[in-house]
Amino acid sequence: MGSSGDVQTVVQWVESGDQALDRELSARDSTWLREPSSLPGWTRGHIVTHLARNADAVTNLLTWAQTGVETPMYATPGQREEDIERGAGRDLSDQLTDLRDASARFLRSARSLREDEWSAMVVSGLGRDIPAREAPWLRAREVWIHRVDLFGAPALDDMPSAFVERLIAECARFMSGKTGHGLRILADGTAPVTVPGDADQAPIEVRGRAGDIAGWLTGRADGSSLDFGGTGALTLPRWI
Repeated sequence: MGSSGDVQTVVQWVESGDQALDRELSARDSTWLREPSSLPGWTRGHIVTHLARNADAVTNLLTWAQTGVETPMYATPGQREEDIERGAGRDLSDQLTDLRDASARFLRSARSLREDEWSAMVVSGLGRDIPAREAPWLRAREVWIHRVDLFGAPALDDMPSAFVERLIAECARFMSGKTGHGLRILADGTAPVTVPGDADQAPIEVRGRAGDIAGWLTGRADGSSLDFGGTGALTLPRWI
């Protein structure tokens, strides 16, 4: 994404995801929060705490871009897991306040960067050198996908259409060379996306609603609602 206008579109995706999360979490209680989530080993409280700490971590990258002072997402290799475990058992009211505050800090920071600061290089949690303009996408991805982990498959239908299109394209790039066969992804309302595979095999066409395809590519749906051209649902490598 090039201009600051493009970046601010992604920031808007973050804000709309934050608002959807807040509405849905406000209707729950602490008992619900302590129940297992769809992520192995994590309660829903783990996910909500992770979302708060991830907001702070991505804000660190924006601080780095704005000040030029190296500010990694996490101060130590174990900080992410330690912070999540420490905060996962809190009551819903405490978790909500924490998440709201952390989300607000991210939005303030994202809206204060100058055009040139979005080009500053920072380091992602996976150790990749990235321009700061990619940081809001990291946050948008966390908010919308973990919303599915909290509230189930119906949350796939509420994702912004342009966000889903970008997510499908990113997942396809990730899957390239990892599937053992090529894919031609034909998601409703989006441009076709190709996942390269073996040169001597025709790609398998995958058709369906964009949200369902995004869910399948990210491991949040089993693909049973998709059309694989008669081959049956395919098993994909684990996405990030």
